[in-house]
Amino acid sequence: MEFELSGIVINKQNVNEFDEIISLLTDKGIQRIFCPGVNKTNSKNGPSILILNLVNCEVIKSETRNLLPRLKTASLIKNFPTDYRLLNIANDLKTFFNCLDNCNNINLIKEYGHCLDFILSKSDKVEAYLLFLVVSSLGFKPNLNSCIECNNVENIVDFKLYKGGFLCSMHSNIVNADVSLLRSWYWINKKFEQFDLNCSNLNAIKINNELKMFLYDNNIIYR
Repeated sequence: MEFELSGIVINKQNVNEFDEIISLLTDKGIQRIFCPGVNKTNSKNGPSILILNLVNCEVIKSETRNLLPRLKTASLIKNFPTDYRLLNIANDLKTFFNCLDNCNNINLIKEYGHCLDFILSKSDKVEAYLLFLVVSSLGFKPNLNSCIECNNVENIVDFKLYKGGFLCSMHSNIVNADVSLLRSWYWINKKFEQFDLNCSNLNAIKINNELKMFLYDNNIIYR
């Protein structure tokens, strides 16, 4: 039986001389696929299934139990740019994405290809945006509209991810609110272009650090 899967290539393992097993992050989790002959120089599928590429795969389900589905055809949807400047973000994304098995990744997969259009020029913002989607896929959705303690929409002065979102002046010790950072957190849950317009590179780095620390502290991702 044949079926199609779309997703992000997040891992590759060489088997035999010319074959690979890839891990594909799909909207429902991680699917491993056996890919025969993709390491041959004349392989049509090989160039499409590079790490962090967004691809559509035609797959043949094995009739033998416990055997992986076999790749028939891989079609590139959007490639992850090959650029040394993206080495760190590529390693981060592989680590984050490999934590998303059995998760609802619909929004992440939907937004990923669009974000790749901006990754060379806005890498810090793209990483922050995608990492927030990772946290959302894991089921954690912070309150970005009102105080998490009292639902007050006024006098928002702080954001604490571990507490669940925004905090007002009654529930935070912050005296001088970083309004620009709070604004960046608010817009991260919108379209990427809106987040980009309302977030500086410095704030994107701060958001990245807080999201990573949250994942480390909750043992979702290990150092």
